[in-house]
Amino acid sequence: MDLLTGTFPEEIHINVKRHEFASIPTEPEQIDAWLRDRWYEKETKLEKFYKEGKFAEEDPSKPYFSSSSNNFLLPIFLIWNLGLILIAYLLYISPVTRSYFLFANVVLIVISCFGVLEDLDRRTDPLIEPAQS
Repeated sequence: MDLLTGTFPEEIHINVKRHEFASIPTEPEQIDAWLRDRWYEKETKLEKFYKEGKFAEEDPSKPYFSSSSNNFLLPIFLIWNLGLILIAYLLYISPVTRSYFLFANVVLIVISCFGVLEDLDRRTDPLIEPAQS
């Protein structure tokens, strides 16, 4: 409910455990028992997490992501902003670019307001019931 009101958690902890495919049972009764064991294991880990504030395997001194992932932020920032500057420049000097953006926005508004694509799908797809007018 907090997400609907715009209240987001400050931290999100994700604990992932990989299971070999061969270790997963194939019989329905065994699958049921195996899933229940995983469920109880998860609940036990969550209880410990809520008491201690971290998962048992978690080492707070190690970052989740390597520091090398930050090396991509500057190039991405530069490319994105250079692209925006180029688009603004083209809109300023080129009537063709202005015409294209005007046409694309008019089409987007018509599609959004009038639901043209949804009606087209209903008319061409025999599995979709026609819209009631």
